[in-house]
Amino acid sequence: MKELDKKARYLGNPLFVGRNKLAAFEDLRRKVEARIQGWKAKLLPQSGRATLIKHVAISIPIYTMSTCLLPKSWCDNLEKSVRNFLWKNDPNVGGGFPPVAWSKVCQPKSRVELGFKNLRVFNKALVAKLGWSLVTEDNKLWVRAIKAKYFPYTTFLKGKKKKGCSWIWSGVPNTKPLLAKGVYFRVGKGDSVNIWEDPWIPNNPNFLPIPINSLNPEQVGMVSSLKMSNGRWNESLLIRLFDPDSVVKIKGIFWADNSKDD
Repeated sequence: MKELDKKARYLGNPLFVGRNKLAAFEDLRRKVEARIQGWKAKLLPQSGRATLIKHVAISIPIYTMSTCLLPKSWCDNLEKSVRNFLWKNDPNVGGGFPPVAWSKVCQPKSRVELGFKNLRVFNKALVAKLGWSLVTEDNKLWVRAIKAKYFPYTTFLKGKKKKGCSWIWSGVPNTKPLLAKGVYFRVGKGDSVNIWEDPWIPNNPNFLPIPINSLNPEQVGMVSSLKMSNGRWNESLLIRLFDPDSVVKIKGIFWADNSKDD
């Protein structure tokens, strides 16, 4: 079996990332900057430069950004070149006062701004898609392989990051807080969803029920224990356990079918 070189790449991504993370992705940054440099001599208007940045320059690193969380300084350096090109038509000329703050330029067009992407935020959103697959697509081979290695006895959202894991993988668990803002269980039988620990109630804070006595909630384990034998919600038990708003939202979970898995 042939031993891979430490600088080996696959689809442009480094297979081995050492301590110097910036150096590992330096070629990608240079590739983007070289494309920008090629536009400098064309004397483009600012609107033309903005279009090229959004639809060409930022699209070059998308594949790499969808596989791992790039170093913050890498994103900052690339954004600096993009800013300089946008305002001064030269990625290497900095200084001065830009007419609009970059944070405002990165606001969406719906807010009457330019709609540029904040690279760090965009990178995190792309990597979060891997986390989404780990939560929702158990049938995929790569999901089963990752689960077997990093969280064999729990779920992705509950699993803890192992010490000594690869740097590329370590970025995926860092997106859990982002996923937690919108991921909750679609209750079926309810026998695999913990009432107090797993998110399962749409539009409730953290997707969890609010106990009627916050100091000593009654110890009821799984969501299935809140149902009657016919599959309907046990309304008297709900009223005894949860605040009125939680009860209304639980009763609104009409898809909680005893014939379907969670």
